[in-house]
Amino acid sequence: MKKVILSAIILFAATKLFCQVQTQTISFYNMSDRWSVCLSAGSVIFYGDIRDYDHTPFWKNQMEDKWGWGFRIKKQFTPVFAFSLNFVGGKFAGKREINNEYFKASMFAYDFGVKLDIIPIITRKDTNKFSLYGTLAMGLIDIRTIKRDLNNNYLYAYGYDESGEKLGNATTEMTIPIGLGIGYKIGKRFGINLEFKLYNIGSDKLDATLSNVNDKISYASLGLVYRFAVVNTQRTKPETTPERPSNFLF
Repeated sequence: MKKVILSAIILFAATKLFCQVQTQTISFYNMSDRWSVCLSAGSVIFYGDIRDYDHTPFWKNQMEDKWGWGFRIKKQFTPVFAFSLNFVGGKFAGKREINNEYFKASMFAYDFGVKLDIIPIITRKDTNKFSLYGTLAMGLIDIRTIKRDLNNNYLYAYGYDESGEKLGNATTEMTIPIGLGIGYKIGKRFGINLEFKLYNIGSDKLDATLSNVNDKISYASLGLVYRFAVVNTQRTKPETTPERPSNFLF
């Protein structure tokens, strides 16, 4: 709960600061406009040491067939640019038969990032049915993981005891998620999106196996978007600055 409250404070402070800076230079949506939330679900796949095949689809390996969920709060500042506060939780796993070992893990990631939509740049319109966007964020990820051999004998763990019960605090690491997505608006309030995010993690502890290469997690999801009512459809413009075509992009 403390992490959620801290994340909300960071989001509010960042949007407030952004608005104060931008009023001096460019046009933007009002602070009360263009807020939305997104609830998603999808597959979580691990990339690291304990994995039999790097490119085999996860549904062909039941050990690595794990799922997760996501929640996002987004503030759209211009047709192109938005800030978002993102949460993703779920489970992931891997198996390495040649080493006679496997692991199972859980994760909860929380990050703050930006979203850039290229469709408004092409169409030069404020509103479009489709969106094609990229995301970049920075945050933290909490993990618990346990490694066993293929006979289920305990080998090593972070955040679990030998029986698989939670032990102490989760391990927290820094992560830099990058993503691509496509969205479609369904009416004025709802929309759907397909999104792929790759979590680059500054640690090699996710599979409880240390090496010289940091681990990664991907989250491929289908999301349902709800947009809150637009209070004012006009973007605020500085009174002393004449309107320029370039303002549209920011």
